[in-house]
Amino acid sequence: MNYLKEQKKGFTLIELLVVISIIALLMSIAVPVLGRAKSQTKALKCKTNLRSLYLAEVMYANDNDDWLPSAERTPSLGGHWGFRAAKGYRAKYDRRGLPETFGLNALFENLGYIPYDSDVWICPDLGMKWLKDYRCTYAFSIAGILSKNKFSTLQSKHPYSLLVNDNVVYYTPSPVGWYVTKNAKPLSIIPQSERIMPHRYLAKKKRDKYGNEYIDYDTYMMVTIDGWIGTNGDNKDRMQK
Repeated sequence: MNYLKEQKKGFTLIELLVVISIIALLMSIAVPVLGRAKSQTKALKCKTNLRSLYLAEVMYANDNDDWLPSAERTPSLGGHWGFRAAKGYRAKYDRRGLPETFGLNALFENLGYIPYDSDVWICPDLGMKWLKDYRCTYAFSIAGILSKNKFSTLQSKHPYSLLVNDNVVYYTPSPVGWYVTKNAKPLSIIPQSERIMPHRYLAKKKRDKYGNEYIDYDTYMMVTIDGWIGTNGDNKDRMQK
């Protein structure tokens, strides 16, 4: 008896092209969605960090007769600087530099609120990757109102004022290990053309008067005195309502 051998039929070129086109289409849809989901996860982690820092601020007020940390009343913040490196940080470029002992990070570590090396101090969505070398990426308010008003008063009179925020102003912390007076000037302010803001997927690019492109300043994240957490732009909108 003769048996006919079945011939295996493969894909034709047209069928392969169709399959490839479908896969490419699905990838073009899925990749942006996954990217946005990843960014949103990082933004959520940043908000969680700010919530933890806010609760530590509240704990400080509870332990200090309703006063928040301030430049005038809390010498260990390190003078009128809104950003300091993590406790113990030593500048790589200055072998004679002292380890960092001032700032919000050092204050909360010394009080046992938040460890100096906790991930809470680092925003996972930070555009300026080099800032992570300082092991602290959040700046803190040194506004005069913190020295003149207790927390309960601030909540009623200045609820929209920022308390802790993404560091978007200073290139570097103040001189490590030294107490800085209010007359000191920042080492280096970031030019608008070089500002690579955190959470930049939330913003539209702009140009300054020189034509330099930069990321919208409203994209940095903050926690305000009333405990609200969001971007600077959203806080502005909230104030106007």
